[in-house]
Amino acid sequence: MLSRILYTSRSLCSTSEALALLDHARVANARHDVTGALYLADGRFLQCLEGADEVIGRLLERIRDDPRHCECQVLDRRSISRRVYDGWAMAWLPASPSAALMMKTIVAQTMPSTGPDPRAIGAFFYAMAQTGECE
Repeated sequence: MLSRILYTSRSLCSTSEALALLDHARVANARHDVTGALYLADGRFLQCLEGADEVIGRLLERIRDDPRHCECQVLDRRSISRRVYDGWAMAWLPASPSAALMMKTIVAQTMPSTGPDPRAIGAFFYAMAQTGECE
């Protein structure tokens, strides 16, 4: 069964360290048939990961223990029938003006008591996959 997780965390690393992490993730994810995308802006990671449920579960445990970030919060975890990032071991979503505008809209609609709406975050990742802005 395929599953997708969306999570956010606060980055404790520099942009160059984040790019090195991205390179490592692409190799490891390809080996484990994991796809997804990573967005970094304003000191926060936002990531979408897709793959076999048990693989995603183990990966999430490693992510939570990774000292390069903190305040890891799973926004959504669900079973899926198809991948959004099929063919992308790990897409990098640059902090472009269009991405920043989408995130600003999501944050503006966020209720302080509940946090970001997982549907809005999922729509952000889907929209970014369709724009061709992924690297």
